[in-house]
Amino acid sequence: MKKSILLFASILVCASVSCSKPTEQSTKEQSAKLPSAKPCQNGASALALSGLCINEAEQLLQMAQTSKEQYPALMDGCQWSVNEAPFITGDVLLYQAASCNGNTAKLAFNPQTDRADIFIETSAIGGIKGAQSPVGSLFTLDPGDPDLSLETWARTEMERGGVDAGYAARCKTRPSPEDGLDAFVVDITPRPAPSTSEPRSDCGQYGYNEESHAYWRIAYDFGWFFDLGQDAYQDFAPNSLTLVTKTKTGEWVPVKTLMSSNSVLPNADPLDDYVLRNIAEEPGVVEVDYGNIGDWLIIEGTLSGKTAYCVAEKQFDQTKLRVGTDGGQWQIGVPYPSSAGHYGRLEVDGREQGFTGTSTKNWTIGWVGLPIVDALKEGKMLILDIKKASLDYSLVGIDEAITMVETCIAR
Repeated sequence: MKKSILLFASILVCASVSCSKPTEQSTKEQSAKLPSAKPCQNGASALALSGLCINEAEQLLQMAQTSKEQYPALMDGCQWSVNEAPFITGDVLLYQAASCNGNTAKLAFNPQTDRADIFIETSAIGGIKGAQSPVGSLFTLDPGDPDLSLETWARTEMERGGVDAGYAARCKTRPSPEDGLDAFVVDITPRPAPSTSEPRSDCGQYGYNEESHAYWRIAYDFGWFFDLGQDAYQDFAPNSLTLVTKTKTGEWVPVKTLMSSNSVLPNADPLDDYVLRNIAEEPGVVEVDYGNIGDWLIIEGTLSGKTAYCVAEKQFDQTKLRVGTDGGQWQIGVPYPSSAGHYGRLEVDGREQGFTGTSTKNWTIGWVGLPIVDALKEGKMLILDIKKASLDYSLVGIDEAITMVETCIAR
C-alpha cells in the first residue's frame, strides 16, 4: 500500500502541475488533444476541454450505460447538463451536472499525498453547497482485490486517529444497495442489532454512517468515496461519472471500468450470516401477525423458526404499503410489479429522493436508508414514482408503526 501511495502522489502532482519542461514531442501530443475545430450539428455548443459536442458527450454517457432515471432528484427549474473535468490520469471525466438559472455545476480534483479530494468548484444549487465544497475522495486500488483496498484505506485513516487495531480489523466491505447497485460501504462485522435510539456510525471517516449519504464506488482502477450529507438535491449525479480517453485516431471512447455497475465484490469476506431478505414474497418465509396499531398491521416474517423481517402494512383502497426491515436493510414495498434493479423516486412531504431496489413476482421493493425512515416517521404523505405509475400513500400513524417494527426485529 505504501508503494501505491507514492505512485498515487506522483500521479496527482503531475496531473496538477507541469512535472518537466515541455519538449517538442510533448507539445505535439498536447496539440493532438486540443478540441476539434469541426462545428457541432445544429449550432450546438462544444465542451471546452475535450472539444466534444454536447450530443457526442451524451452518447458517450449512454455507451457507459448511465441513465438519467438513476440520477438524484433535481430542484424545480433545474436540469441535467453534461459537463467535463480534467482527470488525474490525463483523460477527461464526463458527468451530468445540475444546471440552474444559467449556472452549471463544475467538479474539480484537489491532489493530496495519498488521495485526490473531489470538490464542487462551481455550485448550481444556491444555499446548499458553496464553492470548493468537498463531496468525496479518490483512492488507488489493487485491481486484484478492490474490496480489501477499500477496507485498507478506511483502516489507515482509523489508525491515524488512534482507533484500536482490533476494532479496525472488524471493518469489512459490503454492498450498499440503498446507495445504488454499484455502491459499497465499509462496515463493522458482525453488524450490531438496529438501534432505536440513535444513528449508527462505524469504521471511521470512510466507513458506514447512517446520518450521511456516504458510500464507495469502484471504477477505473480507483475507489471513489462520496460523502453527500443529507441534502435532497445534488450538484452532480455520482453514478454518471464516465472516464473517456482519446485514441490515436482522435476519437473519444469510454475507458473500460474495473467493475460493472451490477457486479458483486469478487473477494468480499462474508459478513457474518447476513443475507438480504425481501419484505414481501421472500421464498420460504411464513408471515404471522405480530400486532396492530391504528390502521397498521405489524407482520413478522419467519424462516426456519427465526425472524427474517418485520414490516408495517397498511391497506388502502386498491393497494397496500409496506415499510420494514430484515435487520440490516430498511425497505419500502408496494404490490406493483416492476423489474429487478429498478430505479424509482419517492417524495415525503415535498422532499424528493431516488431509490434503487428489486422486484418479486407481484411486488416492487425499494431499499432506503435511515434518513428516509426518519422522514417517513415525521411525514404526512408519501409519493412513489415507479415506471409510469405515481402512487400516493397517507402516512398517518406510521411513526408508532415503525417503532413497533423496530421492537419486533430487535427480538
